[in-house]
Amino acid sequence: MANRLQSGKIGNTIRIDSEIEWKYTYFQEEKKWFAFCDILKIAIQGNSLKELQQDMLECADTLFSELSKKGELEGFLKSRGWVVKPFPPKSEKSTVDLSVRFKRVEEHDLQEAFC
Repeated sequence: MANRLQSGKIGNTIRIDSEIEWKYTYFQEEKKWFAFCDILKIAIQGNSLKELQQDMLECADTLFSELSKKGELEGFLKSRGWVVKPFPPKSEKSTVDLSVRFKRVEEHDLQEAFC
């Protein structure tokens, strides 16, 4: 089943009926936490797990906000397989509502994402 995107009619809220998965792990050698979101193609790092989780949420939010401001959000979502329902017009103040899942994995599972 394809991911679905639905525009909300409350203000300029764009609801994504899907879940974005962030895989994260602790790299012992670097003494840092690393995370990767495959569908968004974003990799980040943090000094603590709490910092990393906050950055994961902020990173996706910032990406969607910037794409919305530029009028590029709909194309971005379509390019990643989301089915776009009636989409709100370009807006400086659009917000995206979606589910985020954090999945801890082994260090070797993220090696490829960071090389």
